Amino acid sequence: MLPSNALVTTWFNYIPRKVNIFWWRLKQDKLPLRSNLSSVGIDIESLACPVCNQGLEHRDHLFFGCGLAAELWSKVWRWSGCDIPHFDSWSNFMVWFEAYQPSGTSKKRMIAIVATSFWVIWRFRNGIVFNDLPFRKCMLFDVIQLYSFNWLKHRGHQISNWNLWLLQPL
Repeated sequence: MLPSNALVTTWFNYIPRKVNIFWWRLKQDKLPLRSNLSSVGIDIESLACPVCNQGLEHRDHLFFGCGLAAELWSKVWRWSGCDIPHFDSWSNFMVWFEAYQPSGTSKKRMIAIVATSFWVIWRFRNGIVFNDLPFRKCMLFDVIQLYSFNWLKHRGHQISNWNLWLLQPL
């Protein structure tokens, strides 16, 4: 028998399958972060965050507490035009995210922006760990705008105008 999982899995058709799987693993805290690998007995040279070398690499730190993540989220929230609080943990973020109830189109756009932001942070982290940076730190926000636009345009058919997207994503 397969173990039962109490977490409800929500798939978003307007983001790539690999990002949906990433989101599912992030939600369950099953990403191969250094703290998770160490907790299952894998010997890790350092448990420090590879992005900032300031704290223990775990989900809350990498995606919210790390200086890079905090700076990136600040830019994303300003761009979206939403008055969104600073989150310090996944649980606080999810309370807000699940309660966020704008119109249908804005909700889909916000999900795409948020999923893209998490994905870009993860890819940047992996680039540091595996010495294969897909993009530079100064480009991360631009990559979030581009990926979320392309995913919504080609998968969700929600938007078509790049200039309007940059001015008013929601």
